[in-house]
Amino acid sequence: TGPMYEIYNCILHQRGEDPLWNKFQHNCFPNTLCAIVSAIQKIGAFTPVNLDEKLYRGNGGSQYLPSSFFDRDDMNVRGMAPFGFQSFTASIDSLEYAQPDGEKKLPMVFVLQPSSDPLAGFADVSGFSQYPKEREFLLPPLAFLTPDSTCKSYQHESPKYGNVNFVPM
Repeated sequence: TGPMYEIYNCILHQRGEDPLWNKFQHNCFPNTLCAIVSAIQKIGAFTPVNLDEKLYRGNGGSQYLPSSFFDRDDMNVRGMAPFGFQSFTASIDSLEYAQPDGEKKLPMVFVLQPSSDPLAGFADVSGFSQYPKEREFLLPPLAFLTPDSTCKSYQHESPKYGNVNFVPM
């Protein structure tokens, strides 16, 4: 996390309309990104994830998920593999940074149940986080995310964020 997180994710998504892309497209930080992915994998192998704890990720105000996330394709696969780093928190109260600018609502939140698989890629980066009181976890680019077996989202009225749509994964 930190000031470069947004730049690295912009590079990974290759967002042509983003001013950051115009500024950094000639330096895509390939060595840095490979080193960060390697560090995430190594940290993830040595940092335990509490399997009873749910992790949350705000979706930046977006309420859109592609149909391929919920509907199985010809190979019986559903889900998505985001191009950027995915940051999750253990506290839903820490999702303020995921709100759209100037808004006080959080329309969609991913709820992730960690896997016991050491290769799942979760790295507890709390010690490196720019949010000192937050327990933050990171997934590398192209980590495959799938909906939970029920594939049902649910809504919750939060006094802090209003009506929130939760998507279990």
